[in-house]
Amino acid sequence: MRKILRMYTLILASIAMLITPSLFASACTSAKAESGVIRAEAETYLASSPQWNITASALYLLLNDGDDSNDPFIVSVRQASAYALGHIPGAINIGLSELADADKLALLPTDKKIVVYCYTGHTGSQATAILNMLGYDATNLKFGMTAWTHDTEVAPSRFNPETHRMDYSYELTANTTTQTYSLPTIENTTSNDETEILIAAAEAYVTSSPSWNIKAADLYLLLNDGDDSNDPFILSVRQASAYALGHIPGAVNIGLSALADADNLAKLPTDKKIVVYCYTGHTGSQATAILNLLGYDATNLKFGMTAWTEDTVVAPGAFNNATSSMTYTYATGDSPEAEAASEMDVLGDAAEIYLASSPQWNITASALYLLLNDGDDSNDPFIVSVRQASAYALGHIPGAINIGLSELADADKLALLPTDKKIVVYCYTGHTGSQATAILNMLGYDATNLKFGMTAWTHDTEVAPSRFNPETHRMDYSYELTANTTTQTYSLPTIENTTSNDETEILIAAAEAYVTSSPSWNIKAADLYLLLNDGDDSNDPFILSVRQASAYALGHIPGAVNIGLSALADADNLAKLPTDKKIVVYCYTGHTGSQATAILNLLGYDATNLKFGMTAWTEDTVVAPGAFNNATSSMTYTYATGS
Repeated sequence: MRKILRMYTLILASIAMLITPSLFASACTSAKAESGVIRAEAETYLASSPQWNITASALYLLLNDGDDSNDPFIVSVRQASAYALGHIPGAINIGLSELADADKLALLPTDKKIVVYCYTGHTGSQATAILNMLGYDATNLKFGMTAWTHDTEVAPSRFNPETHRMDYSYELTANTTTQTYSLPTIENTTSNDETEILIAAAEAYVTSSPSWNIKAADLYLLLNDGDDSNDPFILSVRQASAYALGHIPGAVNIGLSALADADNLAKLPTDKKIVVYCYTGHTGSQATAILNLLGYDATNLKFGMTAWTEDTVVAPGAFNNATSSMTYTYATGDSPEAEAASEMDVLGDAAEIYLASSPQWNITASALYLLLNDGDDSNDPFIVSVRQASAYALGHIPGAINIGLSELADADKLALLPTDKKIVVYCYTGHTGSQATAILNMLGYDATNLKFGMTAWTHDTEVAPSRFNPETHRMDYSYELTANTTTQTYSLPTIENTTSNDETEILIAAAEAYVTSSPSWNIKAADLYLLLNDGDDSNDPFILSVRQASAYALGHIPGAVNIGLSALADADNLAKLPTDKKIVVYCYTGHTGSQATAILNLLGYDATNLKFGMTAWTEDTVVAPGAFNNATSSMTYTYATGS
């Protein structure tokens, strides 16, 4: 079940009983707005393949190549007393707790690289993350001042000097700057208010005296004191391959670049401490800063996995193991949580890509007829009837093959579908065909649905029993009785956003599980009305309108929430949908609702489609322009209006 929980949900729920409904709504909206701005900026930064760190040797070369134009602006975030003992030539000093102060930010250039450094790279990494989220171009000095000099008065020894320390000169004279700058333009923000949200979050964090780091010995004690109630949630932001070699027992693995993804954030608790770790503490520190800005209570494992174990296969030695590393046990293998998340990520990504692609949801009978009869075979689509075999035998569109929806994801049936041409799917009235269309597009095919199905193709009520208004929505094209077969077979299509056959198989398996589960494809308007008006709220479904906002405002089923189909797979929108009750989806005539129903079921929701959509709910042609024969089909149920 895909449970996508957004930021602050638990916190807000816990105070809901203490404030008025209007204040609660206001607080909820404000919290979501703030967390949305921060998460968007975090996601942009982490996904941008940033230069996380710069080595001491690379920084030294920049400063001493005789070309001042490429010199970065250097900021020491060490304490003033440590800065006074010795600092990199040219560096100014801003303590991390002051970093988000407006006067200090004004000292930072927006037109050049900023290199941040601290003692060993941990605090500098936090500062780097914060500055990049604020729109600066910042990177961290790997291993901090300990990588710059052998002088243990300036940088007490922690790393292995043979491999990770230089012996560059430093200066004692304090540097100041009088030039000031405006704040940078922050990507993803649309107003000064949003910029202020980021700055306020940064300032609140750095001035809160947070627990920047936790030592390996202290973490080990928490995990092994016999008291589970104080155990933190442990998050590895190392690569999956490194995690598999060895990780702290119980740790969940999420790579840093994907940390701000909504699905991944949903795995993190809001009611306990999170301990983040990486290799040596640098990446973990970036993740820690970002999580705290997002409202989590996170701290970094000081020196990362290298502080947990001496095993250089698991944590290649950056440190002097004789004095620093522990010999604690670790677990091996892939993360079960990561595997489960991967499955949901694959399905969610496929749905989001499809819905956001402005697909051709439907094709009309007249447009399909024209393609098939224009004398140009090269543009003929491949036609699939997903009606029952008995209905197909009564009459089908010329050239169509028959694959029942329950068989659609079977490997042998998929092998019959071309990857190099349009596929037109049809059923009786367009509902089942729409579900099949959504599934095929998520599997990588180029499919569209025949609008109103076989009822739009022929007047023959033996072949397509009348449901629609024949004057406006039915053609009278010929059909055939002879079954069509195909012997040509195809490989599976390449699915956008997948990186392996395993991911393709995830999509196929989800599709097959759904179509073979005998789902309740549709619910009739009369049955939905009865559920909503039987005096028993416990069986009321959640109602989702996927119509356009303007149509929803004209009239909608009472209690319905509105999410347009193209945005349905967005994480924020999925977070509005319950995972513990039936969802009834509706649109205009049932086509778009059927697509949404298929997608939601593949994502793990329990969804069904309102058969014939809003046209089955009301005769009011302003709210639901008549596609059907109202005399026999539409109800006259009440509806609500407004956004």
